[in-house]
Amino acid sequence: MSFKFLKICLILFVAFSLFSCDKDDDKTDNTNKTPGELIVGKWQLEKIYDLNGNDASDECTEMNIMEFFPDNTMEWFSYENYAGNCAEYFYHLYNTVTYRIVGNSLVIHLESLDGTAENELSYPDFEVSETQLIIRITSDHRGAIYKRIN
Repeated sequence: MSFKFLKICLILFVAFSLFSCDKDDDKTDNTNKTPGELIVGKWQLEKIYDLNGNDASDECTEMNIMEFFPDNTMEWFSYENYAGNCAEYFYHLYNTVTYRIVGNSLVIHLESLDGTAENELSYPDFEVSETQLIIRITSDHRGAIYKRIN
């Protein structure tokens, strides 16, 4: 009799466990947020792919950070492997860096602090959610994949 009672208790425990879980508990509702709202925050590079689709990440590139602010300014901390060392270049220290979202594209504008040079980078078909930002060089590029860190 005690084995039968234990079996019934186990079945009830499993049943209550399964039915009490709400599958939406871990999800954040992004339906009301625009890409401009979702992109605001600090993002660290997880993976970057070259144009052939190969993983081009290393310990230096994985330190890259982009921080987007609500006023459409940003800070861009870039690291690259140069002669066996991580060389750093912080775009925002030498440039005014702004961004805008145009349709499905992320556009980053850099203007030198002295106003003598400027450059605009356009990334088509970027994707942004609460936890992930994907920036592509072309529409079929695997992209640079960032994770939110704040």
